[in-house]
Amino acid sequence: MIKYVSYKISEVIAMINIAILVGSMRKNGNTARLAQSFAEDAAENNNVEMVSVTNYNVNNCIGCNSCFTREGNKCFQNDDIVQIYEKLRNADIVAIASPEYFYEIKNSLTIPKTVT
Repeated sequence: MIKYVSYKISEVIAMINIAILVGSMRKNGNTARLAQSFAEDAAENNNVEMVSVTNYNVNNCIGCNSCFTREGNKCFQNDDIVQIYEKLRNADIVAIASPEYFYEIKNSLTIPKTVT
């Protein structure tokens, strides 16, 4: 005898941690609203955290390379980038929402700092 079992996908798949990195400087702009809509839908079966650059103080990398010689490869600027990287490191999925100007990603998301 064959027994058919039906499961909801949310019962089979474990909750996933999703971080949504929002690169717009406009808190209620189109990019933020699009990311919020995605977050609301994704939150039905997952743990979702919005990480907006407007809520953090992050300086651009100046290319001094002092992070290569500092303990833990930490940037001397002592800004909030470590907090953002920690949230991204704990996520299973990272979604990036950024406005596009002249076919390039927003400058607020192009911060190549070294953090281990």
